[in-house]
Amino acid sequence: MLGLDNFNFSPTVIFVLDPLLLTILAAFPIYKWVVRPLLTELEVNLEDQVKETRSVIDNAVDGVVSIDEKRNIFRFNPAAEKLFGYQASEVFGRNIKILMPDSVGNKHDEYMSNYKKTGVTNIFGMGREFVGLRKDGTEFALHLSINKTDLHKSKTFTGVMRDLTDEKKEFLLLEEKNKALEDQRLKLEAQNAIIEQSAIEQVHLLDDLANATYDIENKNIFLQEIMNNTGQGIVVYSKFLKITAWNDTFKELMGLQDREYKEGMSLEEFFDLNIKDGHDYEQTIPEYIDALKDRIAGREECSFYSWDRERAGVILNTAQRILADGSVINTYNDVTEERLKEKLTAELANKDGLTGLANRRAFDAQLDEEVSKFHEQQIPFLLAYLDLDNFKSLNDTQGHNAGDVALKMVADILTKKMRKHDIPVRLGGDEFAIIFRDTTNVDIAVERLEAIIAEIKNTNKLGDYIINIGASVGIARCPADANDVKELKELVDSALYKAKGKGKGIVCLASE
Repeated sequence: MLGLDNFNFSPTVIFVLDPLLLTILAAFPIYKWVVRPLLTELEVNLEDQVKETRSVIDNAVDGVVSIDEKRNIFRFNPAAEKLFGYQASEVFGRNIKILMPDSVGNKHDEYMSNYKKTGVTNIFGMGREFVGLRKDGTEFALHLSINKTDLHKSKTFTGVMRDLTDEKKEFLLLEEKNKALEDQRLKLEAQNAIIEQSAIEQVHLLDDLANATYDIENKNIFLQEIMNNTGQGIVVYSKFLKITAWNDTFKELMGLQDREYKEGMSLEEFFDLNIKDGHDYEQTIPEYIDALKDRIAGREECSFYSWDRERAGVILNTAQRILADGSVINTYNDVTEERLKEKLTAELANKDGLTGLANRRAFDAQLDEEVSKFHEQQIPFLLAYLDLDNFKSLNDTQGHNAGDVALKMVADILTKKMRKHDIPVRLGGDEFAIIFRDTTNVDIAVERLEAIIAEIKNTNKLGDYIINIGASVGIARCPADANDVKELKELVDSALYKAKGKGKGIVCLASE
């Protein structure tokens, strides 16, 4: 048929090779003109998705700093570089205290120590004012929101922060205006006393009073205009917890109706009207008022509070400033989009974008945690490295999209075969790791790993792709083989290469 009989092949060989070559020749145009362009397009789309994900992280408006439980920095985005004056390379691996004044850093050490012992904290999920330290030694006020990420008891902490310098200036302006009004009020009281004491001066004082009243009204109108154009909801309470001012943005953000709100009404009356408008609160009215009174009483120790509250799908941030005279200024901002970005940024920092498994950063933090737990509590564990066999050939022959499909398949198999509290990780490329937590039973681990190898090998087709890959595994034990991170990694890596050298598709122990 194809002239193979001219090559002196046996009849049996020619019988086999003739149809095989015909099949290959027929399939080549389909691959070249149909399959290959589709694979190229899928690869481009995947690269765009990866770029978009990186862009979300690197282009966050606020500074994002992530630390592990040893308080060492492992993430420092461009906004954080601009905020603190450091390049990311200057702070990676260094203690977070380089970004704090000494007085704040000492308290941070005490807090982290208590949190590690008790697991109790009251700062996650709500922001607070904090003092930062720039590279040039200057201190500045910032708003700090802390999120914790748990990976099977491994914890990382991500802080999202913004400079409060401009906001504090706005608060100081409001405070100065309030003080000016209070000074004017005291002046009027003094003038009234003089009027009562001296009839002779009464006419002149009445003129002064009229002028002063006119000035106050104009200043109040001016102040109200400022408040209505700040873009923030604002409400002001006196030290006697009477409402003295609010703006239109406040009513819009809170969804309040134009009912009987009026200057001088008490907080109890204000909340009663809000409840009629359909609002609900996490605290009762008496509980909220008692808490506010406590904050006013302790304003010398802490005068700024911040918290988030969700209402009808909108997240509102309340920033509460307690002034020196005991009056209170609340500002409200819609931070829904900001909080969603913070959540996405924190999640992306510790997950592999393709498989959804923990990434290398999360793996390093978890491995440090497991080794520390052994030294502190004598809890052993096993560490395994899994490397795919023939993966490069799959990428070269069928394209990177086929490789991505295979990687997702392996991730699914790992997740399915592991115990609930074991931790599968994608280290990068075709390399995976598994931490078998709280165990020294190598036989059970080997049994599971061999089942994983078998399922990977037996999965020959996924969709339109022919998947012909395998896996090799190396295992090291803590503490039987090593009890520090560096040596464990070296031993398990060596065991993996032994497995590959012995023919692949097997499990090798570091102790063999």
